[in-house]
Amino acid sequence: MVTFAVTQANKRGAAMGAYSRSYLALGKWDESSKTYKYVKGSSDRILPDNYLEVSSATEGKYVLYVNYLWANKSKNIAVVSIYSVSPAHIVELKDGLSPQLFLKQIYFDHATKNQKKQIISEKGDGDWACSEVLVN
Repeated sequence: MVTFAVTQANKRGAAMGAYSRSYLALGKWDESSKTYKYVKGSSDRILPDNYLEVSSATEGKYVLYVNYLWANKSKNIAVVSIYSVSPAHIVELKDGLSPQLFLKQIYFDHATKNQKKQIISEKGDGDWACSEVLVN
């Protein structure tokens, strides 16, 4: 098991309104398709700590997308951690992969595999919709 954690500054005893809303999305690089595949996500959480636990993680390149809607205008800090039996390395992506492309790839992958997707075309040409893409 691997646990990805994102933690806001410690505000012991603070009201829940003191914390900011966070969105996390985890994807894994798939060498055969040359795209990122959806692993897990968490949205709309207003907690000091946000965790993504992956029970069947395999060796590979993972990208964790983190987005905060900060509750105040001051500079804020969040810390990313990984807990695993095997060694893991964290690096910040600065060039190459845009957040928009990464999210497009993983959420398209997630939607195509979601059993609740619905065919929306009567012609049978493969058009479908999935309204539960952001729900884990």
